Amino acid sequence: MTAYLLAVLYLLSFLSLALIIYRILRKVICNRTIKPVKSCFVYMLAMLILPWFLLFTFVKLGNFLYTNYPSIQVTAWDVGLVLIP
Repeated sequence: MTAYLLAVLYLLSFLSLALIIYRILRKVICNRTIKPVKSCFVYMLAMLILPWFLLFTFVKLGNFLYTNYPSIQVTAWDVGLVLIP
C-alpha cells in the first residue's frame, strides 16, 4: 500500500510540474517572446531532466525520513520489497 502511495505521489508531482512548465511556455508564446519551435525544444528538455530531478529529490527526502524517524523503518521494508523487480 505504501509503495502505491509513493508511486502516485511521484506521478502527480511529475504531472503537476509538467503542467506548470506547459502553462508558462504557453504564456510566453502568446506574448510572442519565444517561437513555438523553441518552446517545444525547451519543453522536451524539461521532460527529459524532470524525472531525474524528482527521483533525486524523493530519494534524498526518503533517506532523510528513514534515518530520522525510526518508526517508518517497518513500512520501508514493504516498499523495498514491492520495488524489487
